[in-house]
Amino acid sequence: MRLAPSTTPLFLEMIVTSKHLKFVWNGGPYIDVYNKTHVIPHNNINVWDYKKGEPSIDFSADAMIARVREWLTEPEDTSDIW
Repeated sequence: MRLAPSTTPLFLEMIVTSKHLKFVWNGGPYIDVYNKTHVIPHNNINVWDYKKGEPSIDFSADAMIARVREWLTEPEDTSDIW
């Protein structure tokens, strides 16, 4: 018996966790940042190159981990807090 090729798109996402956070990316413009105990992201990391119309990092665990680590060390923008 031969099966017809699936027309359903393949959905892949990568998940990286730290002690309190979970980072989820499906190859799109943002890596979503969750508190491990919540189901709604509270922040996101922009990884989109708007000039090229594609992610600015490779769709690989190593690239995602490197970007998450970079994001974790960036100072938080508090300019909109008063």
